[in-house]
Amino acid sequence: MKTRVRFAAIVAILSFLIGAVTERLLTYGLSFDALLTLRHAIFGDRHLEETPHVVVVNIDEDTFKATAFKDIPSALWAPQFGTVLDALDAAGAKVIGVDIIFSTIAETVVRGHDRPLFASLHRLAAAERVVLAKTDAGGSRTFDQHRFIGSVVGFQKNIRSANVHIGLDGVVRYVPLWHGVGAERVPSFAPTIAQRAGFDIGQLPENLRHLAPNYGDVSVAPVYAMQDVHQCAVSGAMEPLANAFAGKIVLIGAEFDVEDRKSTPGRAFLESSNPKLLPCGTESKAERIGRRTIPGVFIHAQAVNDLMRGELARFWPGWAVLLACTVMATGGSVFSIFLRAQTASLLLAGTLLLWLAGTVASASVDWFAPLLGGVTAAVAAFLIGLGLRTFVIDRERRRMALALSRYLDVHLAQKLMESDQPPELGGEAREVTVWFSDIAGFSTLAEKMDAKELVTELNAHFAMIGQAIEAEGGIIDKYVGDAVVAIFGALVPLPNHAAAAMRAALKVQEKLRAEAGKAGAFRIRIGLNTGSCVVGNVGSINRINYTAIGDAVNVAARLEAANKELGTSILASESTVRAAGTGFVCRSLGAIHVRGRAEEVTVHEVLGPQSPQSAETVHSELPRLP
Repeated sequence: MKTRVRFAAIVAILSFLIGAVTERLLTYGLSFDALLTLRHAIFGDRHLEETPHVVVVNIDEDTFKATAFKDIPSALWAPQFGTVLDALDAAGAKVIGVDIIFSTIAETVVRGHDRPLFASLHRLAAAERVVLAKTDAGGSRTFDQHRFIGSVVGFQKNIRSANVHIGLDGVVRYVPLWHGVGAERVPSFAPTIAQRAGFDIGQLPENLRHLAPNYGDVSVAPVYAMQDVHQCAVSGAMEPLANAFAGKIVLIGAEFDVEDRKSTPGRAFLESSNPKLLPCGTESKAERIGRRTIPGVFIHAQAVNDLMRGELARFWPGWAVLLACTVMATGGSVFSIFLRAQTASLLLAGTLLLWLAGTVASASVDWFAPLLGGVTAAVAAFLIGLGLRTFVIDRERRRMALALSRYLDVHLAQKLMESDQPPELGGEAREVTVWFSDIAGFSTLAEKMDAKELVTELNAHFAMIGQAIEAEGGIIDKYVGDAVVAIFGALVPLPNHAAAAMRAALKVQEKLRAEAGKAGAFRIRIGLNTGSCVVGNVGSINRINYTAIGDAVNVAARLEAANKELGTSILASESTVRAAGTGFVCRSLGAIHVRGRAEEVTVHEVLGPQSPQSAETVHSELPRLP
């Protein structure tokens, strides 16, 4: 037991390290992805599409086909953008976020061309109702708004970094909340928009540097096509625009087939949204792009939604992650080291299901657990434990059981190996059948044979007898010189131990008769007796022997010796013959006196198994036991 505990502890520690390191370095993001997917698969969408915080105005492939945009380079769309911004302002949009970088202007070429856009941006910037995007490409490289656009909106007052964090696997799981450090730290694109829409940015934890978009719906935000909004604005139909944008946060972005598309944690269920039709729009129906990626504007839309709803994705703290990995590793280790493989497998499967259910339940309240790290810890412990058990513990057990079985009965050896306690002295009263056998004329044979040859013949003889006895469920009690003492019905329950003993005796005599006349062949005499004995551990605290004690044992020994006087090979007491029942041919020899016992014993010679020709035998005249 101590060895198992020691191995279990080693396996648990090793598996804990594997699980913790795996979660920290390999599966941290994948656990988040999996939990978002499982949560959505079980609970479905979290929000009604009719009550959004954020609405997206989208530039897509169809925008280039619309009348107001067709055959015009996008760099010359300033008047159209100005019209759309004015319309959104008039419709009552709270804040407008523009996830598009105006890197060029046409004002130096066509004077007055961009003034509608400048005027709209200047008015909205003065009211702090517009936020423009910029991106940092690493080092000193920045993709920023044109300097004149920057001057129009007050430079960095209304321009914020729209960077996202792309993981090594190409998945965007984090949006930076801040840009810069120390006194120069300012909110990034999404939190600035949320702040201007009424979110108290001061309630964010001081040490929270990144936001993990908490995807919970198939559609991140309702989408309206840029050309539809422009068409409504030009036609003066403000009521549909007010219904769509009043009191909303509006993000303007682009959705193209290959440009600015990102993989996200919710990619398994997120779908690109078809633009909603406006009654005053172009009525063109865009074809949805069948990809598991989304444009960057929707990542910012999700981040703003999370802030406005107060549904920030939080992750278990470090101590909870370590505790979870410890518990899962310990469970897998205990199952594999202490239980049978089938039972351990079932318990491991149950544990993994409970862990899965618990982590999904935690994710439903926006607490994300180390799902895959815990699974890795448990599975690693299970596999390592089984391997260690197979190659070390069980191998050692088999070696010890084999060694013990050479000195003890195999069933007794197995019982001792499985017990957590050392064997204790004592026994219990039980009815058994005792076997005594001895080699006839052994002293004369021993005198004529070489000692080594004699031992070789004896070993072969004992092996044959032991095989016959154990095949019938008996156990070898001891070897005394050339004598064998066996017990039937002691360790292994036998429905009819008397019949088993008689069958074993007949098999042994049959084999010996087949070998008669060969060099070194033995003849043996067998005595069988059935009765009550005390069976158990007998001896001292330093040396014990599993044996049977009682009058029944003594009678069996005397019957073996009586074979010599009666000229028989197998003698069985009447109690044995009665207990064995039908199935044997026996010859009654009457009552005889045995040495050391005052009461006579009725004995029978066991001749063989009963056949149809021998159905009428002396054996049939014996009274049956009740």
